[in-house]
This record gives sequence, structure tokens and C-alpha cells, in this order.
Amino acid sequence: MNTSARNQIKNTFASAKLGTVSVIDSPETLYASSSSSAMYLDSSSNAWLALVTIASVIILCSIVGMIVICFTYTRLVCECLLSNNLSVMEH
Repeated sequence: MNTSARNQIKNTFASAKLGTVSVIDSPETLYASSSSSAMYLDSSSNAWLALVTIASVIILCSIVGMIVICFTYTRLVCECLLSNNLSVMEH
């Protein structure tokens, strides 16, 4: 950025009393160290993440549904067996 543009920005901020502007002549570049536990997601993996999430929800609902069906079936079978044994014992 040239000097006249810097002065224009400084004067604009000073006249509006928004703050002070300081010039950075040589900015330092700092690099963050990469961590092995960090998870990087780009835009192409978002579709896969959505599919995996939907598949996980479907599998979880299927497991819960099978458990509910098994418990319901077991309860009905036990009630039938108990009612048959009681009717046999009454006769």
C-alpha cells in the first residue's frame, strides 16, 4: 500500500475518532503446528459426513426397533403360555 493511501486511512479514522491506525511494515507469518488429533473437514467430505450420519441414525433406529419387537413378542408368548397353563390347571 502506498504512503498516500496509508495517510488517507489514518486521517479518516482520526477525523471520525474511531481509533488509531498503526502501520505494519513487515508482518510476521506464524504457522500453527499440526496436531494428529485434529480433524480436518473440507467441503467434499461434508457429503460423506452427512451420509454416515444418516446411516448411523437408520442403523440405531433399526436396532431399537428390533429390541422393541423382541420384547413385545416375548411378552405376548409368555402371556399365551401362562393363559394356556392356567386354563389347563382349571380343568
